[in-house]
Amino acid sequence: MRALVTVKSAGKSAAKILAGSALLLMSGQALAWQGEKPAWMTERRIIGANQLEKIEKAAGTDAYNFARPVARVEDNSGSGFCTGWRVAEDIFITNYHCFEAVPCNDTVFHLGTEDEMPRDQQQRWKCDKVLHSIEKYDVAVYLTKRLNDESYAEEAYPFVSLWAGPITDGQMLQVAGHPAARTKEIDRGPDCKILSATPSEQSSRVTITHTCDTEGGSSGSPVMDRTTGYAVALHWGGTNTHNLAIPMYEVVKELRANLAPEYFEKLTIVEP
Repeated sequence: MRALVTVKSAGKSAAKILAGSALLLMSGQALAWQGEKPAWMTERRIIGANQLEKIEKAAGTDAYNFARPVARVEDNSGSGFCTGWRVAEDIFITNYHCFEAVPCNDTVFHLGTEDEMPRDQQQRWKCDKVLHSIEKYDVAVYLTKRLNDESYAEEAYPFVSLWAGPITDGQMLQVAGHPAARTKEIDRGPDCKILSATPSEQSSRVTITHTCDTEGGSSGSPVMDRTTGYAVALHWGGTNTHNLAIPMYEVVKELRANLAPEYFEKLTIVEP
């Protein structure tokens, strides 16, 4: 049985990443783990040379446009701890272990968290309720309500399409997220690809492997096909040689079976 212990950090607003955790808590608390740590707590994995770059460097490219729906997951104080992504007007996805750590009433999805994005062109969506969550696929689906009342058009932040088909070894990817809760960064380098598309079980999760760079706070990032921008997997953790993700076809099957039809029908599912 796993035991989560909440411990106070030294500073009131200090950020602490335990063992390079994929989950980053920055509001005066950190998570301590008793016993062997799961893979998502040892996630800070730069595979080879660091290929992470500020999202602004991709401006004007498909990579930038594909990453528009990627949000920083924050608590009510604005402190980031994970990454999420918009899949419908008011629905966002992140990891189960992010949901496990921070309750719905303290969770906000912050779109447009970029160095050069004006504040009045950003959007914040607060959790209204969690529609579904499951550890096996490390996924949590949130119904949200928009917080800020700026007039910036909602369509400026599109939705991510979910790929329900097969994936292949060596498939080229991009992963955008909020490593260490920083403003948005992306790996679109030559080594960002699927390592093994054959699923195995790790830390009770159905998992494939990839070699895109991530850090603590990247948990919940969409692993996107580089050509289409479809989400082909859900990033959740890592090891010394590779990173870990849930294949999206498994997530889609889970959501199809468990989301109420009025919510599932809002998603864009791409079949082969």
